[in-house]
Amino acid sequence: MKKLTLKTFLLFITAIITFIPLSKTLAGQKTTIYFFWGQECPHCAKEKIFLEKLGEKYPELEIKSFEIYSNALSLELFRQTAQAYNIPVQGIPTTFIGEQVVTGFDNDETTGRKIENLIKKCISFGCPSPEQILKEQPAHQKSTDSQKTPLITLVFIFGIIIIVLFFLAFFASSYKNKNKESSS
Repeated sequence: MKKLTLKTFLLFITAIITFIPLSKTLAGQKTTIYFFWGQECPHCAKEKIFLEKLGEKYPELEIKSFEIYSNALSLELFRQTAQAYNIPVQGIPTTFIGEQVVTGFDNDETTGRKIENLIKKCISFGCPSPEQILKEQPAHQKSTDSQKTPLITLVFIFGIIIIVLFFLAFFASSYKNKNKESSS
């Protein structure tokens, strides 16, 4: 019985040691966001200051900033990005974080908190960058798959399944051994 318990324990530890580095590798990638703003826009100015603070707080965060009032290329990128996300161009500031979009900015405690929570989720679990979404979905094609499962989620689910299977195998063999001992 002790031999079986030790073997199961070692298999369990091996599964965890294998699973944790893989999930950290997937989640530890750079998180890129797109921030579209305009000169003379007061809400944009507030969000720009807020994002600069977040950039200092989270070194794994990459903020790509695009001023659209005086830059035609940035305005065109804004239109293409909005189309790839299947949303209308509504106004600025607009921030694309993973598969989410935040339009407008009130203050650090409301909109800022929402933006930071989305960024923390992307840093922890990984998410596609706006650039990846643009590449995956050409401007003329609308997405029918509204919710993509991040790879980290699949790895996590697979890890949980392995752990559950180890425990089931352990309890099944323990039960089998108890029955053998009882019949002797």
